[in-house]
Amino acid sequence: MKLSTHTEAVAFIKHLGINYYDKLPAFESYFPYSVTYSITSQEKYFLSLARSFFLLFDNYKEIIFLITEWGVWPSSEDMNLFYRFRKSFGFDQKLIEYPAHVLSKNEQEDIITLIYIGLMSGWDFYLLPDSKEFAVSCNHDEFICVHGVDSEKLIAFDKKASEVLRKV
Repeated sequence: MKLSTHTEAVAFIKHLGINYYDKLPAFESYFPYSVTYSITSQEKYFLSLARSFFLLFDNYKEIIFLITEWGVWPSSEDMNLFYRFRKSFGFDQKLIEYPAHVLSKNEQEDIITLIYIGLMSGWDFYLLPDSKEFAVSCNHDEFICVHGVDSEKLIAFDKKASEVLRKV
C-alpha cells in the first residue's frame, strides 16, 4: 500500500481516462451502468458488502481508495482505528495530507478493511481499479453507488447485494 495526496489521486484517476470535476470523479460519464443502494441501518452488513465488491472484478493490478470527505458524523468515526491501520504499514501522515491509498491486487484484505472503515465512519469515498471494470462511490448520506461497464457483472452483483441492501 502507498499513500497519495489528493493531487496524485486526481492524476491517477485522470490517467485512467476518468474525468474529475471539482472534488469528484465523474464516474457517470465513463460507466454506462450503475445501481444505488441505501446503507442506512445496514452496519451489520458492511464487512460483507466490502467483500462483495470483489465479485465484480479480478483483472486489476492497482486500485485507488480516495477519501474526499470525513468528519461529517464524528460520533461514527474511529480515527484511532484508521490511524493504527495506517501505522501498521509504517505511515504517520494525516488524512488531510494523504487522503488516497493505492493498493495492489495482493492487498485485497487491506482494501476490504479500508472500505469497511469508510462505511462505518460515514465517509465520502471512491474506489476505482486500474482495469476500470467498475467503480464505487459512497457518501455520508448513506448511499453507495456501484458503477460498471459490464451489465451482466453488475446484475450479478446486484442480485447478491439486494439480499441485504435496499436499492434506491
